[in-house]
Amino acid sequence: MSLSATLVQRRTAPVVGLALAMALAAGILAAWPVAVGAQAGLPDDQLRTVTVNGLGQSSVEPDQAVVRVGVNIRGGSAEAVSRRAAARMSAVLDALRDLGIDEADLKTTRVSMRPYRERSNGQVTDTGWVVNNRVTVIVRDLTQTGDVIDAAVGAGANDLDGVTFRASDASAARSEARAAAVVAAEAAAGELAEAAGVEILGVLSIVEGAAGDPWARRDVALFAAETAGPAYDTPIEPGVIDVRVTVNAVYQVG
Repeated sequence: MSLSATLVQRRTAPVVGLALAMALAAGILAAWPVAVGAQAGLPDDQLRTVTVNGLGQSSVEPDQAVVRVGVNIRGGSAEAVSRRAAARMSAVLDALRDLGIDEADLKTTRVSMRPYRERSNGQVTDTGWVVNNRVTVIVRDLTQTGDVIDAAVGAGANDLDGVTFRASDASAARSEARAAAVVAAEAAAGELAEAAGVEILGVLSIVEGAAGDPWARRDVALFAAETAGPAYDTPIEPGVIDVRVTVNAVYQVG
């Protein structure tokens, strides 16, 4: 082999190797979109999609009520106000226990003390203290909801922050809402595809939105004077709880 032939061979080998590597890389890169297009049933390498949201709704009857009730006492001495609030709240808790409310369903959720301030002629003056003590009551017999409120008020409660109804098992209603959400998403995707002159080829992904426990709030507010009035039969209607599910769906079109 001549010297010139050797130089040509040495100079050509790296170029050929580089060209071969580039050809292989190009083949691999070209094969990927072609494979995607083949899976999608499309003639080109562009995967076309439409993204929609769907909302489904169902309902369930509640089987529990959550009542937040307490005492709000104001006075001049912090110690005296705290003592009166404790005595008043103890009476409220005893009244709830007398109704058959289990200890596990009684939970103190707020105990606070703050100065009571009055404004006069542009000046703020501390005139005493305010103590608030609140308990959350889980009522498992909905027919007792009004009785719980009346018993608490009759025992001295003067702070009522509404009633929340909830369902201990809403799985069936959630399944119905989930199915309705998917149907709604598919209908929306079909409308968009028809308007765009394309067809739905299939669903690529469905993601369900985050959902919390179903509940419904009924505002039954009471913020009375320190001396609570007589208790009456408080009417409470639980109604139904709406269960909503949202989905985000991606459909392939062609």
